[in-house]
Amino acid sequence: MIPLAIATVFVGFESLLGAFLNGLGKQKNTAANYIFAGIVQLVLTYWGVSRPELRLGGFVLAYLISNMLGTALCGWDLWAEIRARSAD
Repeated sequence: MIPLAIATVFVGFESLLGAFLNGLGKQKNTAANYIFAGIVQLVLTYWGVSRPELRLGGFVLAYLISNMLGTALCGWDLWAEIRARSAD
């Protein structure tokens, strides 16, 4: 249950960073990040659940990795936008 709790923290950060990006007018970046992270989660879930040694653990791993990736992507985009605006 600990990995699910950790992933849920990343979901919160991803949503918060996505909201910041939306507020800065970067809705396309936010949508692209969510879609990409969702595709990664789908592929990893399919791979992980189909492995007999992982099963439910494969889902948890896919959930954790995709949410960490989504948070990192939104954070990267937000950092780049802040740097671009401060350079002006």
